[in-house]
Amino acid sequence: MTRKHSEPTVSRHIELYESDWEFLQEHFGRQSDAKVGVSNAIRQMIRKGVSDYRARVAARVERVAQAQAVAPAGAFPALDRFFVKGPLPDGE
Repeated sequence: MTRKHSEPTVSRHIELYESDWEFLQEHFGRQSDAKVGVSNAIRQMIRKGVSDYRARVAARVERVAQAQAVAPAGAFPALDRFFVKGPLPDGE
């Protein structure tokens, strides 16, 4: 019988490092004291990581918006330029 989750889930195949899998099994698997379940632990870790990342992106967008509100137009590059590695195509 499947467990119910608070929202829809999808099943995906991912590769993990062997040492990480062993750690997860040891701390969350059937033989662990926690008995949380490896899948549940991974799902919670990913949720926390995604939530933290979304908060950082929102904070960055907010800081840029505030800086642009007090600076003259065109004083700051577009936000997507922060994510470009190496020289920009237009040589900037």
